[in-house]
Amino acid sequence: MKILKLIDLWKHASRIFLLLLLPFLAACDQEPLIKHVVYSVFAPPGHPVARNGLTPWLQSIEDATNQEIKTRLYPGASIVGKGTVSALRMGLIDGGLVANIYTPDELPVSMITTNLGFFNRNSLATAGAINEFMLLQCPECEAEYAKHGIVNLGTYAASSYKLMCKQIIQSSADLHGLKIRTAGPVFGRWIQLMGAVPVNMSNSHAYEALERGMLDCVMGSTAWLKSLSLWDMTNTIVDMPMGTFFGGSLFNFTDDKWQQFSKEQKQVILRLTPKGIADTVIAYRTESSSAEAASLDRGLTKISGDKALFQLLDAYKDELLQHSIEVAKSRGVINAAEIADRFLITLNKWENLIGDQRWDNERYAELIWQQIHSKYEIK
Repeated sequence: MKILKLIDLWKHASRIFLLLLLPFLAACDQEPLIKHVVYSVFAPPGHPVARNGLTPWLQSIEDATNQEIKTRLYPGASIVGKGTVSALRMGLIDGGLVANIYTPDELPVSMITTNLGFFNRNSLATAGAINEFMLLQCPECEAEYAKHGIVNLGTYAASSYKLMCKQIIQSSADLHGLKIRTAGPVFGRWIQLMGAVPVNMSNSHAYEALERGMLDCVMGSTAWLKSLSLWDMTNTIVDMPMGTFFGGSLFNFTDDKWQQFSKEQKQVILRLTPKGIADTVIAYRTESSSAEAASLDRGLTKISGDKALFQLLDAYKDELLQHSIEVAKSRGVINAAEIADRFLITLNKWENLIGDQRWDNERYAELIWQQIHSKYEIK
């Protein structure tokens, strides 16, 4: 046991040493450190946030600044896992994905909106709303990030979560007693309302958990059917939107790094960010749709949620709003109700903007630019 503890300590010390060494490794070509951005994301390289969002966004920054800014993306938690907030605060990395659900006590204001995930009906509208809210309408959010030395330039919204189950599901009654993967109390309480048992775990462990009988279903993006090979372990897709995650601040820099950029470089980065948001959100939607279609070809069955499940969902949304406010108050947010109302008004605006139209990446990115980033005050 002592030997194992020593090994763990050695691994921990080595990890810290690597984090401290990274900025200097990036400068091994003797160029100024200002030109190098060490960026971290705990998602694997093939995940939409890494493949479609961060990788092309960082490359576009290099190209648009004529290599004056050079970047290096470290995906798959290769240097930082879910503790990105502390890593940014300490300056161990220059930028990274911040998923507030993993540090809710550090980001209680932004958690108000994240806890309203079941109000999502269209991820294009939700992504637009959360970005406009965070960047233009929520000084409390900006102050919260600034407290940790983070400059937030953009957030994504995942496609609507659905159920993917091993069992053949024909109605909501078939869900009673099933063990369902979730992430966070908001989704866990919904699972309990359905009469099922929430199991909190990372989606990366879902395949093995299904295989071993630790899970009966996974609640999440149907893109995981392909990316995590869940279609090998499941038989039924319950085709009913069950919230989503939009608490992922994807495009961030430390304030120290941001202030090292010239005003012109900041403007370039800001102008490129709406395209990064659009590419991420649309890739998530496209991957979900294609994975569902491919799953049906592989023999999976898709069913719609029944009337009882939709009625339960409507009741849960009312409860969720009050719960989100109360949780925020318990974490010291005084005007939580006003913040929640402000966001829901913005969400309604974006649902009207998006409507039933078809949006390609370029057109959606331009809408985000016109409505949000063109109005953002660079500091």
